[in-house]
Amino acid sequence: MPSLRIAFFFLALASVSSCAVNRGTINSYVEPTYLQGSIKRLAVLAIRNAGRAPSEARDINVKIIQAISAKNAGVEIVSPAAALRAINEAGLANKWADFIEDYYTSGIANKAILVEISKALNVDAIMQGQLVHVFQQDGNGWDTTGTTRITVSFSIIEVSTAKPVWEASSDGVKINAAGMVAPPVADAIGLAIEKIAANLPLL
Repeated sequence: MPSLRIAFFFLALASVSSCAVNRGTINSYVEPTYLQGSIKRLAVLAIRNAGRAPSEARDINVKIIQAISAKNAGVEIVSPAAALRAINEAGLANKWADFIEDYYTSGIANKAILVEISKALNVDAIMQGQLVHVFQQDGNGWDTTGTTRITVSFSIIEVSTAKPVWEASSDGVKINAAGMVAPPVADAIGLAIEKIAANLPLL
């Protein structure tokens, strides 16, 4: 019954296409005790674990910085390149790597190291993001379609308290309903970053 199989194939394809997803979702937290206006100068560090081309990582950083500046015109931003240069010039690269690794492992910021790094950067807070999870699956032409799903997280840590004043985790889901190849990771990251940018706090 070739004609029946063909008809069933196109019915399944139409069903899959109707379930196409291009979605960004977010969960965020703002520290209720944070005193708005306390942060005058913020260092934005390059996103971690991105595994992306330098140009793509820069695009992420630019979008985040533009969004922060648009919402917080009075906050001076130290760019990822300038922050990294200052950290290296102060001989703090290893301490910074240990600090951020410990923070993501334990959820607790080492205040002594944070203060040391903040002095090198001359900032009141740091912002760090990371690519937490990447899932890609090509479709099989029958009951699955090309899918890319990622999770990114960002934290703004105030130096004076060594606590996050804002944290967010965002998922980006991109499904290629018209084909079997999983969409580029950068497309899914873009969806998540849009949510992050839209939910940045007033500092």
